[in-house]
Amino acid sequence: MEIYQGNVTMKLKFIALAAAMTVGQAFAYFGFGVHYAPAFNAKLQSSGGYSEVTPDNIKSLNSDLLKAKIDYMHDGMEAPMIHGLGFKIWVDSLTFVDFEATLNLQYGSYDARIRTEVTKPNLSDPTNPALAETAVNEKDLQIDLSGTPFGMARPKFVTMNGDLSVTYAFLTNLITIVRPYIGAGVSVFMNTFVMDDDFIKDLVNDQEIQGMLIGSLDGTATEEAEAAAEKNAQLIKEKIKDKAKEQSLNYSIGGHVILGARIRFPYLPIAAYINGKYYFGNDMPKEVTTSNIAAEAGIGLSF
Repeated sequence: MEIYQGNVTMKLKFIALAAAMTVGQAFAYFGFGVHYAPAFNAKLQSSGGYSEVTPDNIKSLNSDLLKAKIDYMHDGMEAPMIHGLGFKIWVDSLTFVDFEATLNLQYGSYDARIRTEVTKPNLSDPTNPALAETAVNEKDLQIDLSGTPFGMARPKFVTMNGDLSVTYAFLTNLITIVRPYIGAGVSVFMNTFVMDDDFIKDLVNDQEIQGMLIGSLDGTATEEAEAAAEKNAQLIKEKIKDKAKEQSLNYSIGGHVILGARIRFPYLPIAAYINGKYYFGNDMPKEVTTSNIAAEAGIGLSF
C-alpha cells in the first residue's frame, strides 16, 4: 500500500513538473539578440555657409597685396531617422518584473569643407594691387574612423547609449506566444563631437599652420598663389584628421521609458522582439536636436 501511494505521489509530482514546463515553454528565462535601432527626427544644424576662421594675428598681416585666408563650413543633417545597430540581453524573472540590458549605436553623416585663399603680388609689378594674383582652393574633409565599419569617411555624428530596463509583462494570461511589456530604466549616453567653427578656430592656432600662413605672406617668395593655396588647404586637412582622433566622447546620464513585445517561437530557442523608447536627460551638442524617440527590432536566441 505504501509503495502504491509512493508511486502515485511521484506521478503527481511528475505531472505537475511537466505542466509547469509546458507553461514555461512560452517564454525563456534568458535570451540575447541583435537588432536594428533607428533614432527618429535627428537634426544637425548647418553652419549656414562659409565663415572665416583665419587667426587674428594672420588677419592683422593681410593687405591688398598679401593675404592668407581660411574659411570653413559644414552642412546640416536632417533626416526622418538615422540608422543604428544594437544588442540586447533579457531575463524573464520568476518574480513580478523582468529585466533587460541594451547597447545601441546610431550615426548620421554630414559634409564639411575647408577653403583657403592666398593673394600674392605679381612679380612683374609687385607694388600694383590691381595685378595681384588670388588663388582659392577648396577641399572636402574626411576623418579617420579606424576600427569602425566606416574607415576614412565623411564626418559623422555618432551617438551611443547603454540602457538597463525594468519591465512588467501584461496580458500574459490571454496571450501565450507574445509577451507585451512596459517599463523604464536608466541610460548612459555617449556622443561624438561636431566639427563646428570653434573646433576649426582652435585647430588653426597650431604652430605649424601659423608658420605656413605667415610663409604665404612672403612677397619675395617665388611660389605662386595657386600652389600656396593648395599647400595650405592640404596641411589643414591633414591637421583636422589628426585633431579629430584626439576628441573624446561626451558622456551624460539620463533615463528612458519603454513599450514593446517579445515573441517566443514554440519548441525553438528563437525569439523576436520590437519596442520603442523615449529618452530623457541626454546632453547633446548644441548643434544637434532629436525627438528622443528610438526603436529596436531584432531577433535572437532564448533559453
